[in-house]
Amino acid sequence: MKRLHTNNRREYVTLELQSFLREQGIIYEISTLYVYQQNGHAEQLNCILLEKAQLIQLEACLPDFWWKFAMAAVAHVYNCTFVRCLK
Repeated sequence: MKRLHTNNRREYVTLELQSFLREQGIIYEISTLYVYQQNGHAEQLNCILLEKAQLIQLEACLPDFWWKFAMAAVAHVYNCTFVRCLK
């Protein structure tokens, strides 16, 4: 991880977290509160992951309370997928 971008909510802004990120060489970026346009990529990714998880549920005829397992599976596959722009 090279960067952590959050929306400036209090649970993310702690001195302990900031010192840990500094020690690890991770750049900490904060967007303006309630300006969702600054989180465009994250919002788009959340929609994509949610849609894929819902499709898995529908195809497998899983009950609604299994959504968290479908979401975990989709996130795992996404994280293991080759991304061309990152080489």
